Amino acid sequence: MKLYIKILVIVLFFAHCNMFFYKKNQPIPYLSFIEGDYFAEVLLQWKERLEHPLSGTTKKKDYKTDISIIQLTRNGNEINKSVKKTYSFSNWILPEFLYVININPIQILFFYGNKPEDYGIKNLFGYYYETNNSNKIEISQIVSLDNIKFFLPSPNKKSLFTITTNHRIQIYQINADKLTLLQETNLPLGITDVRLSTWDPQNFNLIYIYDNNKVYLYNLINNSVEIAKQFPECIIPGTSFGGSFDNDGNQFFYDVDNQKYAFVKLKNFYNFYQKRYTNDPSKVQYSCFD
Repeated sequence: MKLYIKILVIVLFFAHCNMFFYKKNQPIPYLSFIEGDYFAEVLLQWKERLEHPLSGTTKKKDYKTDISIIQLTRNGNEINKSVKKTYSFSNWILPEFLYVININPIQILFFYGNKPEDYGIKNLFGYYYETNNSNKIEISQIVSLDNIKFFLPSPNKKSLFTITTNHRIQIYQINADKLTLLQETNLPLGITDVRLSTWDPQNFNLIYIYDNNKVYLYNLINNSVEIAKQFPECIIPGTSFGGSFDNDGNQFFYDVDNQKYAFVKLKNFYNFYQKRYTNDPSKVQYSCFD
């Protein structure tokens, strides 16, 4: 019994100490495919301390995000990493919603935020473009759009598809130094998950929205939405870049134990431009690989 009390005292003591002191997290890199063997490596960092010992919840502050343009070259089963340039943001960026439109000069689309308590809940949409050789990016240099809940750049990297919090579809033209709104229309009633959207792999004027065993077709030419008669068989990838796998079906990941990059060859993979079509919603699958 005395030993149990001693152990309990020690545990409570360290928990008490951790409630007063902040320590840095150990970030795991997240990759976003750009083209060829180039990826964006996203490192989301913060400081945290224990807030409730029983639940294990923590309080976070001082978010910082580093985005590095890297090249991953394969030598057999080994992966060599080469860092081309790193950009630092003094806020959090959602790694899974980051697309690099261009490397030189850099153009990046992402969701970001300033308040730690809003992480992953209230997101600002940001577009950063580089006009000089500075390695340091300040948040004031980001062009923001309001009320964006989902976005997906086109495969040719010239257009941006967004859905707003007030259920509007918007199409922007991606310019070097700004985003220009070209058109918008209402999102059909009944769609509950706008994330299940994809550009057509052949005709970049068509976008499909999958929901409730129906597939909607948004046509950029006439700015209209209707039930699709034919559509891609899979949803992901939604465009030709972004995510942790390249166009050859190699999925790259950071091996935490060995502290280096590794990869696996995805089975039954066909890339964005090889999507097959179907007219049966029940045959639609979530991803383009099994």
